[in-house]
Order: sequence, then structure tokens, then C-alpha cells
Amino acid sequence: MGKAKRALPGSKNKYAGSVVVTRIATVYEIEIAVLEQLEKIARLCGILRSELWNKYGSLKSWGINKFQIEKEFRVTHPPEKYGLTSKLYERTVYKCVDEIHTYQDAVKASVKDEIYRKTDSEIERKYYLFLLERRFWIDVETKRAKWLHSVIRKHFYRGHSNVRNQIVYNAGMYSIKQSGKYSYIELATALRGKRLVLPLRGNPEISGEIRVIIQPDKRVEIHYPKKVEKIVPENRSKDAVGIDRGFTEVYVTSNGEFLGTDFGKVISQEVEYRVERGSKRGKLHSLAQKYEREGNHTKADNIRKNNLGVVKLTRKKRKIEGQLKTLVFTATVQIFRSYGTVVYEDLTEPIKDKKGLKGKAAARMSSWCKGLVADAIKEVSVRLSGQAIAVNAAFTSRADSRYGVLLGERKADSFHCFDGVVMQSDLNAARNILLRKDDAEITRYMKFTTVKSILLRRTEQFQEIRQRDIAKALDSQIPCKHGFTGFKGEQLCLFDLP
Repeated sequence: MGKAKRALPGSKNKYAGSVVVTRIATVYEIEIAVLEQLEKIARLCGILRSELWNKYGSLKSWGINKFQIEKEFRVTHPPEKYGLTSKLYERTVYKCVDEIHTYQDAVKASVKDEIYRKTDSEIERKYYLFLLERRFWIDVETKRAKWLHSVIRKHFYRGHSNVRNQIVYNAGMYSIKQSGKYSYIELATALRGKRLVLPLRGNPEISGEIRVIIQPDKRVEIHYPKKVEKIVPENRSKDAVGIDRGFTEVYVTSNGEFLGTDFGKVISQEVEYRVERGSKRGKLHSLAQKYEREGNHTKADNIRKNNLGVVKLTRKKRKIEGQLKTLVFTATVQIFRSYGTVVYEDLTEPIKDKKGLKGKAAARMSSWCKGLVADAIKEVSVRLSGQAIAVNAAFTSRADSRYGVLLGERKADSFHCFDGVVMQSDLNAARNILLRKDDAEITRYMKFTTVKSILLRRTEQFQEIRQRDIAKALDSQIPCKHGFTGFKGEQLCLFDLP
């Protein structure tokens, strides 16, 4: 029997197991000498990480476990080559290989999408998935294996790493000390028996494998795992809700709720600031190059030192990203506290820009926010014991949610229907997303061209019946009122006439 759910102390929510999340502790007033030693260790680990990615960042490591790779790599690249202790060397190798395999898992997810789009037969699909999970597609010279190999190559890009600011420690390589109301962490160094002592803000409960990260502004963070309880919010609706992610706000629900309404404002201001700042920095960079060509190296060095630094930029970037993360996670928590089942569009396409923002800054911001929304839905759904269902996003913004047909036009924040009705465009899309949950024809992995053909067929059927009923109403000289509830499989459900 499973573990019985119990109420949390002082709360009406129910206990539903636990989940591991990442928490961040910060170091308080680190000494310059200690920081320099940390940076040296991080640089040595970074060199090792870079060489690992260079050797195993291709398909060479596909399906090979980290212990086998570490044993093979140690023969030609021993710890002494990098000036690291055996434990630091081992943890860096294992963590790096884990990251390579995580990237491969992400590629597998994309390849599985391709397999589901290509195949209709369950037997053929299982065969492709069998080949994917093993290395057979590398060695087997069959038509299916070659096709799978080509798809993997399409999604897989050879990886490299230039990270020089991270150190990985396991539980035996550090210790936590308490002195009054302050905490200290003692970290292993590249010298046996020598440890670095770092004062921490607050009293974080650090345990397990940790990652020490030195930020560009010299701020040191300690990322550590923490087990937290999953909960089931009481009195939340059992009905499903559809959500449409947007640019102006984080989400619009199919019930007409607008969540995270400052989202677009923050993004717009930040993109405008980045574009303006980039223009000014470009001019200063050109000026420094001009002084160098003229032989005035003092002025060029002063410009690079005092006007082209990254400390303030990093601080502001962290602040903005923190604001956006707060907006996204707050909105996501609100949804999963209110609804047990949330239907969302497959987050593989970039967020559509409704404000006309152009350029690389807007593209980078859009891509980052897309990943942030995907992470929030995944993490919060687990934490609050909710069900998140992804559906095909094709034409959810261009179909009339009342009838499920391609009649109407989207103009900015408005959707103009064929009969003169105007709806809020994101609300219309959210309702279409909710309808996709029970659509027997349109599956998540279906190609957008196939989705379009299905919707066009439904639109033609709807127009034929509509025209026939209009003619019938005119012949009988009675007013005609059309209602259309949509499709369920091949069955068309229509009309309540007066």
C-alpha cells in the first residue's frame, strides 16, 4: 500500500510525498586571497571540463556510462595533469559526463517527436524507440536505422564548454560549521589537507552534492539540493483549464483570467535598455580600437576598464531575470492552486512578439522566457501535485474557439470572428488549447500541415451545413440562429435552431 496522505501542520493542504529542488546560498564578504584560490580551482576544473566536452561531446559517448568514460579518460588525462586532487578530478568528470548525457536526453526528446510525427503504426514506432534507446542505429545498416541516424544528426550539435567558474563537491569534500548565529562552509582545495573557509549568509541547511559558482561580479553562490514536500491544495477545481502563454502577460486562462500582467512591460523596458546600451557600448568599443591604432594605449585601456566592464550589467541582468522569474512562477502557482489539470501548448515554438520588438536582444529574451515558462510548469506541477498536459499548438491562435474552424482573423490582441463577434485573442487561443485536450483527431506530435488539413475539412463542413440551414430558414421565413459545439472524432455536433 502507498503512503497515506496527511495534512501538513497548520495547513489545510494534504501531503503527497516529496521532491528534490535546488536552493542557493550566498557567501558573505569573501576575502580576496580566498576568492583567488577558488578562481584558480574553478579554472583548473574548467580546463578538465573543456577537454571532456571536446572528446566526448559528440555521439562518441552515446549510451556509455560515466564510470566507463572516467576509467578510459584517466589513462591519458590523469589528475596530476590538471593539478587537481583525485576527488575533485572525479567529481568534475562525473558531473560533466552527466551534463553530456542530459544534453543527449534532450536530443532524444526531439527525436521522439519526429518518430511520432513520422509513424502511425504502433509496432514501427516501438521499433524506432528501441533503436533510439540503444546504440544499434550507429552500427546497423538498415533503412530505418539510417533514417534515425540522420534525424539524430539533425538535432545533435557537437558540444563544447568554456565554463571556468564552477566547482563540484560531494558530501565528503566539505563540512558546515556553526559559530553563534553564523554558518561557515569549509571546502576542499587542490592541496591535500587544506580547506577554504567561507562565511555564509543565514543558516542554510546544506547537504548532498553541491556546486560552487563564481559569478562575473565576484559573488560566490553555493547551489545545493533540498527535499521539500509535495502538497495537494485543498478546494481546487477538478475541471481542466487551458492556458495561453503570451508576451503582454504570462498566462491567459480559458476562464478569462489574466495572470502576470506586468510581464510584457518588464520585457519591453529591458529590451529597449539593452538595445540602447549595446549601441553606446559599440561606439565606445570603436573609440578604443581607434586609440589603439593611433598608439594611444593608455586611453584605450582606460575605456575598456572603466566603460566596458560587466559588473553592473551582470547585476542588472540578474535583477531583471529575478523579476521575470517571480512573475512566471507566481502566475504558475496561482493556476495549479486553482486547477488540478492544466492544458498548455507544446512549448517548442518561440513566444510571438506582439509589440514589434526586433533584433538579437528581443530574440534572446524571448528564448530565455520560453524556457522559464516551461521550467515553471514542470516544477510547479510536481510540487503542487497537478497534471500538466501538452497539446499541439498549431493554429490555436487562428481558429474560432466557439466552432473549432478557421473562420476569422487575429489582429494584435483581438480575434475578429466571421459573424462580427470580437474576442480577446489570447482568451480565444486558451479555449482552443483546452479543446485540443479531448480532440480525437489532432494529436500533440502531428505536423502543422496535417492539423491545417483537418481544420480546413471541418471548416468546409461547417460552411456547407451553415449555408443549407440559412437557406432553409429563408424558405420558411423564420430567423436563423447558429450554434456549433465542435467535433468529437468524425462526428459533427451542430445547431440549435429556434
